[in-house]
Amino acid sequence: MSSALVGRLCLGTATFGLRYGVANARGQVSAEEVHSILDLCSCRGLDMLDTAAAYGQSEAVLGRYMNETGRKFPIVSKFSARYSEGAVLPVCAQVQQSLQRLQIGQLHGYLVHRFEDVVTDKDLWTDLRRLRDDGLVERVGFSVYLPEQVHRLLDQGVDFDIVQIPYSLFDRRFRDLLGPLNHAGVEVHVRSVFLQGLMFLDPASLSGTLVKARSAVQALRALGAAHDVPVAALALNYPLLDSRIDRVVLGVDSLEQLRRNLDLLSYADCVADLTADLEGLSIADEEVLLPYKWVTS
Repeated sequence: MSSALVGRLCLGTATFGLRYGVANARGQVSAEEVHSILDLCSCRGLDMLDTAAAYGQSEAVLGRYMNETGRKFPIVSKFSARYSEGAVLPVCAQVQQSLQRLQIGQLHGYLVHRFEDVVTDKDLWTDLRRLRDDGLVERVGFSVYLPEQVHRLLDQGVDFDIVQIPYSLFDRRFRDLLGPLNHAGVEVHVRSVFLQGLMFLDPASLSGTLVKARSAVQALRALGAAHDVPVAALALNYPLLDSRIDRVVLGVDSLEQLRRNLDLLSYADCVADLTADLEGLSIADEEVLLPYKWVTS
C-alpha cells in the first residue's frame, strides 16, 4: 500500500525559497540539498510540487532543477494579490512570471492565496478562468482556511476545480465538504496534517489556548504507544487513506526528513486498522486549529 500512497503526496517547497515554519531550525534548504530531495522524489514516485510566488526563491530553484535535470513535475503555485507595493500587477503577468521562473509552459494548479482578494476584486476570478481557457493553467482554485469559504464557493456555483484546505487528525472542519467537492469535480489538496507540530509536543508543556489540545495530544500519544505506531505515522496516513482527498501536501526542510516521512507510509495498514480509534481525536475549537489564533502565554 505504501508505494501507492507516495503518489498521493505533494511536496511543499516553501523552505526551498525562504526560512519557513515555526519548527524549522535549519533555515532555507541549500540548492544542493534541494537537488537531492527532488532526486529522491523522482525516484520514489512523489510526482507533484506545491509552491507560491510568496515563497522567496522557491519557484526559481525548482525551475533551475527541472531545466538542469530534464525532470518535470506537475506544479501548483499561488499568488497573493494583484498589488505589489501599491502597483497593480495583472494576474496574467503574475502567472507568466511564475512560469518563467519555473521554466515550464503550464501550471497544474494556480490558487488564490488569500480568499479575501476574490471577494474584494470582482474581476479577478474572470481573469483566472481566462488563464485556464488559454492553457497556461490546468486548474484554478483557492487556498482556504475556513469551511464557510468553501460553502460560499459551492453555493454561488463558482467554477473552480482545485482547492487546498487544512486537514488533520485534530482538524476535521472540512470533512463534510469532501463529498460535495468530489461531486463537483474539484481536486482536493490538504495541508497542515501535523498542525505545525502541535501533536508532537509534550502535553504538559502546552500553555495558553493550546491547553485545550492537551487531552487530544495525550490520547494520540497513548494510542500510538499502545500499537507501536509513531504519532507522525498516524497523522500522515490518516488523510492519505481517505479516498476523497487527492493530495496531501507535505513540506520538508531536509533530505533526511523526507526519507523519514516516506518511511512512515509503511504503517498505513496499521493506521487503517485504527481508524475507529482515531475518530475520537477531532477538535472543534478554532483557537487550537488555527495557528494565527494561538496564544501560548
